[in-house]
Amino acid sequence: IAKSIISLSTDDRIRWPAELDPQLEGLSPGSLVVGISIRDPGKSPLGQPDLPGLSDSVIESVRGAVRSVATVARHVRENDVDTAAIQSAFPDPAIRDTVMVATSKLAPTGRKGIDSVSLYARDVEPPANPLTQRSRRVLSKALSRPIRISGEGTFEGVVRAIDLDARRFEVRGVEGTRAIRCMYEPAQHDTVKRILDARVQVSGSYETAQNRQPRFIAVSSIKTLADPQRYLFDKSQRGPTNT
Repeated sequence: IAKSIISLSTDDRIRWPAELDPQLEGLSPGSLVVGISIRDPGKSPLGQPDLPGLSDSVIESVRGAVRSVATVARHVRENDVDTAAIQSAFPDPAIRDTVMVATSKLAPTGRKGIDSVSLYARDVEPPANPLTQRSRRVLSKALSRPIRISGEGTFEGVVRAIDLDARRFEVRGVEGTRAIRCMYEPAQHDTVKRILDARVQVSGSYETAQNRQPRFIAVSSIKTLADPQRYLFDKSQRGPTNT
């Protein structure tokens, strides 16, 4: 969540630590309790990686997104997701999709003996419903068609992050907006595996945020404008740029 929110919220290059360290808070019979906090830059204790170079607003965005996983879980019902409530809680469609994908990955698969996962967060009341195997199926169905179409368009930028399991990638350096989160179809899977760091042109139906900027697109076509090796070489010759 943190990596995605930061890339969607700022054009700055952030040196990302190799791994983040969730702090174990306690054990009780039959359960495991893990507490996670996003600390201010420069104030992280020993063993908790720091995230230097982030503004207070970006840090607060990450905190809010992490807490919001519990909000999503609260709106997962027996047979469907309360779409209206989640859209109201997350007006930015890119952030909404990021948090929903994270929530679906936290729901148990049933293959490792975990029956349910309960999520609690400050300022989220009442306590969230436990996530179960059924929750995972319900969320997966909701994530297959998550876009409220605002328009059709074509956008150019550089692919900076790919989640092959969720069929999502992010395009940065798009004119008029910081970044766009993209959802692609299974038929495009092989194409997407080859475009990390490539400059691409994507077309499809998109949803805008409250500022009317496109933020989330259901990709119908992908065109590579510069492959990863050529793009990175050209960029190094030009010197530092904001992408």
